[in-house]
Amino acid sequence: MATDMVKKFGTIQLTGIYGTPATGYPIHKIFTRNLTVKAGQAPVIHYMPELYNMVEQGKVDPTDIITHNVPLKQAEKMYKMFNDCADGCIKVVMKP
Repeated sequence: MATDMVKKFGTIQLTGIYGTPATGYPIHKIFTRNLTVKAGQAPVIHYMPELYNMVEQGKVDPTDIITHNVPLKQAEKMYKMFNDCADGCIKVVMKP
């Protein structure tokens, strides 16, 4: 999707953790549109102490992103809802 959205000679940044090799990588679009691709894992571990402090001080409320609280028995339904981006589903908390 990014290769179709970025302008010619633009840059795509891939940040995160990818567990399996990518298939269907659109290398032809990257070459024909002269795109730059930058990638790397997010250095989350380095930010954790600062983030914990911000939560403790009340500067950040991580519960703001929770859109659904459900019992664990609804896991299958919620995984599908999250995958389908249905009902504004962003973050689900499931409890036994």
